[in-house]
Formats: sequence, C-alpha cells, structure tokens
Amino acid sequence: MAWLAGGALAMGAGVWAMHFVGMQALQLPIEVGYDLHWTVASWVAGVLSSAIALGIATRAQLRWYTLSGGALVIGLGISDRKSTRLNSSHT
Repeated sequence: MAWLAGGALAMGAGVWAMHFVGMQALQLPIEVGYDLHWTVASWVAGVLSSAIALGIATRAQLRWYTLSGGALVIGLGISDRKSTRLNSSHT
C-alpha cells in the first residue's frame, strides 16, 4: 500500500507540476493569477487519478478491459486536472 501511495504521489504530483510550469511559462499581455483552492483541487485530482490507475495496473491479472479502464481513469484525471487548472486562473 505504501508503494502505491508513493507512486501515486510521485506520478500525480509530477504530471501536475509539469502542467503547472507550462501554464506559468505562458506569457500573456495581461496579468494572470491562480486561485489556491482550484490549484489544490487540480493537484488532488492528479494524485487520485494516478492512484486509481496504478491500483488497476498492479493487479495480479491484467485483462484488456481492466487496462482500458485504467487508461480511461488516467485520461479523465488529466482532463479534469486541465479544466480545473484553467478554472483556477483569473485576471
């Protein structure tokens, strides 16, 4: 269980940080700020979706539909993280 939690934290926070740095690198002609609550919600979504996907991927028997479910979960997590991240920005 500790390995799953550590892996979910590393993968979820890593992907979140990559997107966060990418958003920070974007230079716009207006000042953009970020709401702390939405930013934290984006991080939580990344870690939780990573935990679910890693939990599916570490099962003893992997079938195509199990892997497809894991791929769907991580894809929805990335999508949710992106939309939450965009909601956190304000001018």
